[in-house]
Formats: sequence, structure tokens, C-alpha cells
Amino acid sequence: MSAVYACNGDDSIYDVTARYIHPNDRVTITFNVRDLTLQPVDGARITVLVNGIKDITWLKNLLTEKLNNIWDKIPELLKGPILHAIYEQIQTKIEEKPDIIDGLTITTWNYTDITGKCTFQLGKNIDYLFLIQHGNLKKPWLPAKHNTIRILKNPTNKTYNIFSLDISNIQTPHLPQKTPEGNQTFHLNYTTTSFQQHQNVRSDGIGTYHKQGTLDFFIVDTQNFHKYQNTKLFTCHEYTKKASLEKLISTTNQDWYLIFRNPSRTTTTTLTLTLTGSTNTNHDYVNIIQPTTTLFTHPYTIIGDKITIHGIASDNIILHINNYTIPINTHNNEWTTLWDTANYTTGNYTISATCKNTTDTCIISLIDALPPTLTIHTPQHNEIIMNNQLTATGTSSDNTQMHNIELTINNETTYLANGTTHWNANIPINNLTLGVHTLTITATDINNHKTTKTQQFIKNETGHTWKPQINTFYHTPTNPTNTSNILIYANVTSTSPYPIKHVILILKNNTTQQKMNFFHYATNPIQDRHEEDPLQNQTNQPIYGLELGQLPANQTIIYQIKAIDLANNAILSDEKQITIQ
Repeated sequence: MSAVYACNGDDSIYDVTARYIHPNDRVTITFNVRDLTLQPVDGARITVLVNGIKDITWLKNLLTEKLNNIWDKIPELLKGPILHAIYEQIQTKIEEKPDIIDGLTITTWNYTDITGKCTFQLGKNIDYLFLIQHGNLKKPWLPAKHNTIRILKNPTNKTYNIFSLDISNIQTPHLPQKTPEGNQTFHLNYTTTSFQQHQNVRSDGIGTYHKQGTLDFFIVDTQNFHKYQNTKLFTCHEYTKKASLEKLISTTNQDWYLIFRNPSRTTTTTLTLTLTGSTNTNHDYVNIIQPTTTLFTHPYTIIGDKITIHGIASDNIILHINNYTIPINTHNNEWTTLWDTANYTTGNYTISATCKNTTDTCIISLIDALPPTLTIHTPQHNEIIMNNQLTATGTSSDNTQMHNIELTINNETTYLANGTTHWNANIPINNLTLGVHTLTITATDINNHKTTKTQQFIKNETGHTWKPQINTFYHTPTNPTNTSNILIYANVTSTSPYPIKHVILILKNNTTQQKMNFFHYATNPIQDRHEEDPLQNQTNQPIYGLELGQLPANQTIIYQIKAIDLANNAILSDEKQITIQ
């Protein structure tokens, strides 16, 4: 064997060669890929190819399909004998090609990490061809922006240093210097995780490859920050290239910019950063630490949440939230309070903390992202209404303020309920036909968030003798034995305005009686019957049925069918019997 890999669910692959090939029978091949400035190239694909058998059936099918597509587009007028002969000759040539040929076959592949490194475990005694590509990667047999080939015969452990003519990732030059010492101290701690996303060369699926990643970290003052932004030579401090770092930095009291730079081409790196600062001072100070702000936006929260506001100060503070004032005592130079936003409206709120003559502010946005809650008390589901008025009641609530409750009958006529928290409505239904109707209730808050629920109710009236209709019912097989699978079917329909609610099978055996609900077959929608369905030769209308299974021999079971509609009108069938031989 040359190499063995396994596939993840997203079509990325991972190497498992070491699990299947003995250490004495494999070699380690390493690639270090660098650009023209000697910087590592990440995301370069190294494809490993070996000479072996190739199944080209897919290629023959593809060529045949394309040939037929071209032929179909040629007008019939032009399809003369000469074109027919050419078409058939090409078809014959494709069919004559063997399905299996000898040639270069992809055995595995991988991508360089952020250091430009990629390593393979490969089997011995096989010659290899390595295809190194990066920039605008496509299929391995299609050229990328940068392409290199290496051939390995009689493999031994080997490292290839590949130099590409690429100069697209030149970094801004810098001059590292010692950090100026002072009484401002930072405790810096960061970690990183990195990944690349690449196409599977066989299936074209995009998979995620977790790779070793690093970040360039350095500190600059304001002047050098502007030079860095304008890609000019700049001076920096504490320059490192690491995947994680914990460091204590003491420096002068001035503005500093902490730069985390991802030097890679295709590697995405996630940074987790903790930074604390301290300084000696004789001046009054106050800082709002929480809620946390960023350079780009201010925090937001949902109305109704309780927000912790926390900070540091040299003495007791006064906290202002718009026109709301809270005196807060400071303990060990820290202060905390809890802001309940339940009675506030949406918008931006300025939080201001004042310690003597010093003030710190931040802005927080209150948003309404929650729809109201809605509960229906009446009518109950499928409740029967015997008069010409429907009484609907329920409750609702919202984290801001309710606007209204609307009720709609059959998506046609809309009514406004009385109240919102506890709401009710009396709706005339004298113009509704007898039968099943739908009540839709929508609760809307002042920010136009909606919650909708539906409830089905039944309009009925006295003076009718409507009932369901049991057309036929029977069991199969007609003369069952103790090895027969006994099924009972019932064709039940409604001749009234009310659909069927339940069809019940009543089984009687000597002194015992058992009731079971039928299943409703072939509904939602009406389905085609399977060839093994015992009803396949019958009309495919919905029918009720129940499987009893096998029953002991030498007994007789009496059964009846009871049908009930949604208005609770019921009918009971005659008795039939099943004698098990």
C-alpha cells in the first residue's frame, strides 16, 4: 500500500496510514513550502500520485453524455450520412476503450499549515510523484497559479524544501525595539485555534482542516500605528510569532496599540484574548468595565433582562442611566449594580459613572427581539358551540408592552378583543354554516412582534339527527386460522357537516369487552397502495383499519364498529363474528 486516509462528514480527510502499514514498511516525507521572500506558504496542496490501475468508466460515461448532448442539438436537417458515420465512429471509439487502465492515481493529499509544512506517512517500495500547488486551486490535473513537481524513487525519509515564485504576501517591514519601561502594567494572555477550508479533490465537497496556527503580535505607539496602517517601515515592541502567549508588560503611561496580525494566506485564526491593566495614580478615576464595549459597536440587550453594570473607581460614584440616578458605594476600588430594564422602551441609553470630577460613559442599546406570549382559554379545541355567539378568552404578555389582540374567523372576518393581558371577545357566528371552523388569534406588541395561534371549533344546533354512516366493515381473511394475520376494515363516511372524529372497534369474547381505536389509512394525502397491500385492488379512498394479528384457535370473537363525528353524533353497527379454526 502507498497511503490510507479516512473521510470526515464534511469531506475533509485525515491520514490513517500509520494504523495499517508497519513502521518498518513506511517512510516520512516532509514538505516545507516558502515564497520568494522566504515566508511560509500555508494552504498549499500536496497531491501524492502513484502508478496503478485506474477505473475510467466515469470518464467514458461523461464523454458519451457530452457527445449525445451535442448530437441532440444538431438540427435533423443536418444529420446526414456523413455526420451519422462520424457520430457512430466516435461512440465506438469510446466504447472500445477499456474500463480499467494503467496510469497515475491520486493516493492521498494534504495542505501545508501556517508554517508552510506538510508531512506524509507513505509505504515503501513504491515510486511517487508529488504535485505541489497553491493559489487558485482547482482539480489536481488543472494548473493552479503556482505549480511544482517532485519525483521520489526508492523512498527513504526525506524533506523537500519548495520555493515558489510567489510574492503576493509581503509583510510590512518593522524594527523591533525594547519596550520603554514605566508604571503602566498589562497582563496579556491569548490563545488561538486555526483552520483551513479546502475542496475534496475527489468529491468537490468543502471540508474543514484544523491546522497549527500562529499570530504576529506586537505593540506600537500612535505614530508607528499610522506608519503600520500606511505599510511603511515602523518600530514596534514585544514582537512574537506564537499560537499562544502569556506575558507581563510594563511600560510608560500613553496610548498603545496591540496588534494581532494573521500572516497566512488561507488559514483562519480565532483569537481568545484576556487583557488586564493597572497603573499607579494619585488622581481620581472611574471606569465602566461591564457591559463590555468594542472599538466598533456598543452592546445591546433585550428589554426585560437584568444587566450587571460593573467598574472600578477611586471613591464612591454616582451612576446615571439617562435621567435615572443611582448612588453606589465602592468597595476595594470596585463597584457593581444591577439594572432591571423591564419598564424601559427600545433605544440607546447612556450609562454615565461619575467619581468626583471624573466621568466614564458607555452606550447600551435596548432592543425588543421577543414576540408576545399567547394563551387561549376558550374555546377549547373542537369545542361544540350550540348558540350563535362564540366567547373567546385568554391571556398574553410581552417584555415591552402589548398593542392588541385580533381574532379572525376562517381567515375572513377580524375582530378586536377587549384587553390584552387578560383578553376576551364575543363574536357573532349566526352567519356561519354548521360544521368545523377555524379561529385565528394574533397577539401584537408595540414593536409589531406577533404571535399567532389557531383553535378549531364546531358550530352545531339542536333538532337534527345527523350521524356518521358505516358503509361496510369486514375482516380478512374470511376463515382465519391461528397462524393468520387478522385485519378488520371499516368504510365510514359522514353525511353531516361534521367530519369523523373516532372509529372504535368493540371486541367481545365471552364476558370480556375491549375497545380499540381504528387507524385511518391512506390520508394526508391519499396515497398509492403498495403491491403487498391487501386492499390494492380496491378503490384508494381513505379507510379505517386495525391489525389484530394472530389469535388462538378454537374461539369465536364478536365485533362491532362505533363511529363518532366531531359534534359527538354516534352510530353503532350490527355485530359480526370471527371464528378462528
